[in-house]
Amino acid sequence: MRKAAWTVAGALLVVSLQGQTPSSSSGDSVQERFRRGQQALTDHRYDVAAREFEAILNVDPRIAGAHANLGVARYLLADYEVAVAAFRRALELDPSMQNAELYLGLSLARAGKMEEALPSLSKGFWNASDDPWRLQAGVLLSELYATRQEDDKLLKVVRALKLAFPKDPNVLYLAYRIYSDMGSRAIADLVREAPNSARLHQVTGELLVSEGDFPRAVLRFRKALEIEPGLSGANRALAVAILNSSPDDAGIREAERALESELALNPRDAEAQYQLGEIAWRRGDEAGALQRYSTAVELEPRFAEGLVALGKALIAKSEYDRATQLLSQAVQIDPNNEVAHYRLAQAYRQLGRTDEAAEELEEFRRIREASEALGAIYRQVQRNPVSGGDLGEGDAR
Repeated sequence: MRKAAWTVAGALLVVSLQGQTPSSSSGDSVQERFRRGQQALTDHRYDVAAREFEAILNVDPRIAGAHANLGVARYLLADYEVAVAAFRRALELDPSMQNAELYLGLSLARAGKMEEALPSLSKGFWNASDDPWRLQAGVLLSELYATRQEDDKLLKVVRALKLAFPKDPNVLYLAYRIYSDMGSRAIADLVREAPNSARLHQVTGELLVSEGDFPRAVLRFRKALEIEPGLSGANRALAVAILNSSPDDAGIREAERALESELALNPRDAEAQYQLGEIAWRRGDEAGALQRYSTAVELEPRFAEGLVALGKALIAKSEYDRATQLLSQAVQIDPNNEVAHYRLAQAYRQLGRTDEAAEELEEFRRIREASEALGAIYRQVQRNPVSGGDLGEGDAR
C-alpha cells in the first residue's frame, strides 16, 4: 500500500487526553505537548509527534492516550517493536481504549510476529468497523488465514473487506488472488481424486469457454454428458458453446435440443429459458422470445441478463415504460452490464428523456472502454503466459 494511504490513517488516529491530565502543575505543559503531538501526527511529522508523546510520558507514564499516540507515530516510522510496546502499555492502562487492539495487531504483524498478531488482528478487525486502518488489518489477516489454509475464516474476511471497501483496488486484487488460488486448489483436488469424471470434463469446458475456445469446449461438454447424461448444467453449457462456435441452422437445432434436455432435468433453470428465448429471437419469433424471457425472469427475478432481454423484447413492442422499469432493475443488479445501459438509453430516448438517455450512453461507453482494456490485457497474458519461475511460492496454478 502506498505511504500516502498510511499517513492519512495516521492523521485520523488521534487519542484524546480528556480525563487523563495529571493533577500536578505540569498539567498545562502536558496539555500543550499533547496538542503539538496531535498536530504533528495530522501533519505527517511522525518523528516530532513521537518526541512530544515521549516527553509527556517522561512527566507521567500513566497517560494511556500518550502511549497510544506514541504507538501510532512509531508505527508510521516503521519502528514496530516500539509501537508494540506502546500499544500494549496503552491497553494495560485503559483496556477499553477504542481500536488499540487493532493497532497492536498491525504492529505485531509488521514486526514479523504474525502468529502472535492473529488474536489482536482478528479482534480489532471485527470490532473496528469504522477505522481507516481496518483495511490494512484485513489484508494482513487474509494473508495469515491463507497461509494456515483456514478458508472459512479467509472468505469471511474477504467478504467483509469487499462490503466495506467495494472500490478499493487493493481489496479487489486481494479477492481476485484468493478466489483464483482457491479455484486452482479445487481443480487440482478434482484432477487428483476424479481424473476421469464428468465434472472434470465439465470444468475443463468452462475454462475453455472463458478463453473463448468454444469448439474445444463443445468436445469437453459432450464428453461430460457421455459419462453422465444427467449432469446438472452440462447441457446448458454445451448449448451456449455450440451457439458461439457453430451458429448455423444445424448448430442452433442441436443447442435447442440440449437446452430442452436441461429443462427436462431442471424445469426451473432460468438461464436455459433465457437461451431458448435468444434462439427464438434469432429466428424472428418475437412472441416466443418474449414468453421465454418472461419465464426466465419469473423463475429468477434478479437474473440481469433475463431482465435485459425482456426489456429488449418490450422495446420492440413499444412498451417503453415497462422496459425502462425492467432495465433499471438490471442496472441496479449488475451496474457493469454494458448492454443493460445501452438498452436503457434506448428506452429513455423513446420516452423523450434525453438527459437520462445521454447519461446511460455515457456509462455504456465507459464500461465498453474498460472491457476492451481488460480484453487487451487478457490477450497479452494469453500470448505471453507467466512461467512457473515468475510465480511466488504458492502461486503456481
